[in-house]
Amino acid sequence: MFKTIVMTIPKRDTKQIVSEQLKEQGITFEWSVDYEYSFAKNHFRGQFLAIQKGLSIMTSEKYLLLLEDDILVTKNFKAKIHQILTDTNHEIYSLMVVSDQLKKCENGFMTAKSICWDQGFLIRKDVLQEYVDFVTKNYDKAKCKHGCDGISLFAIEKGYLFNIPVPTLVQHIDGVSMMKNGMFGKPRTSSNFVEDEMIYYPKTYTKKTSAPSRSTLTYQLRNENNSDTSNKTD
Repeated sequence: MFKTIVMTIPKRDTKQIVSEQLKEQGITFEWSVDYEYSFAKNHFRGQFLAIQKGLSIMTSEKYLLLLEDDILVTKNFKAKIHQILTDTNHEIYSLMVVSDQLKKCENGFMTAKSICWDQGFLIRKDVLQEYVDFVTKNYDKAKCKHGCDGISLFAIEKGYLFNIPVPTLVQHIDGVSMMKNGMFGKPRTSSNFVEDEMIYYPKTYTKKTSAPSRSTLTYQLRNENNSDTSNKTD
């Protein structure tokens, strides 16, 4: 039904947490490592590389589950993904959106024309190819600082909506954006939109765990093989 790619960078200290929770939930995946990462320049690039890799390994799967490496997922995450894809057939799903509008939405879905979070997407295979073609043709226009900006630009131009399950299925580790740049000078927090008891905490996780500030780190090229692999389909 879907293939899973997790975006990451060298020397990322949250990878074990993400790897453990996905494996314990029975989700097979592969890493997409951006060895030339710089948060100031290349976040869009890392996401684009991950989407390209996802397309390259998909066979009969209809969707790509694209995740970042600093997330926690809900309990029964895999079953919820299967349920979404069984009941609906939208082009793009955003699995984490921080918006006060979510508080006004009953359980189900809300939609948005653009989003400002990259933590989790489900994207239909035909739309993935459209996105790759769009970026390849309009690279200078589509290249943005953040991956969510590029995919939002694509969605707006194509007329696609982001379908957002409510409550959301993914949150930042510790629930707080590393960017610290929310509205009115306050941090954007994802834990406000996912009930804590719904979150699946892997065995090695403690709430003291946190990622380094991405705005101050630039990672050097490192040769490593990070595949957690598989030819299986989830």
